Amino acid sequence: INPAPLMGDIELSDLNFVYDGADIMPDWWFTEESNGSLVQDVDYTVSLDNNRYPGTATISVTGIGNYTSTLTKDFYIDKAELSDDLYVAILPQEDICYDGNEHKLLFAALEGVGAVHIEYVRHGETETVVESPVEEGCYDVYMEVADGDWYYGRPREYMGSFTIYRFDEIEWASLNALYEELL
Repeated sequence: INPAPLMGDIELSDLNFVYDGADIMPDWWFTEESNGSLVQDVDYTVSLDNNRYPGTATISVTGIGNYTSTLTKDFYIDKAELSDDLYVAILPQEDICYDGNEHKLLFAALEGVGAVHIEYVRHGETETVVESPVEEGCYDVYMEVADGDWYYGRPREYMGSFTIYRFDEIEWASLNALYEELL
């Protein structure tokens, strides 16, 4: 017996999916009714390529035994929305005594999240800077996350503010006197 080619095509339950961290296996079926009696792993095998991460994925149904040829269908996996549980953004303390050090928003994210861009705006000024503040002043903090490999990004958003205080000798003396009174 000469093996016969698989007839018709295959159809998928959906052609568009969203990345969820797991392999995506769409439901599928033969378009040719005569293939309906075929048995997986006896008459054909099913394989998937690139079916976990965003991009184009392919399902292939290949005839074996008494059947030959391969039927394929592409489907698309889209990036997922960036949810708050995929990253951590930590502002500096709200009130900071000047210490000559940089004070910045700390950011950590899971794999697949895009790069973060952080900007600081000193109150009373319009210019944004990306350098972490060192000098005294009150700073608003903004963050933007670029599209990553697996997740869409987030537009620029206000994250909060903090103030760096610098006291002169008279202010320190007043604070120390107040502290002594409280003891």
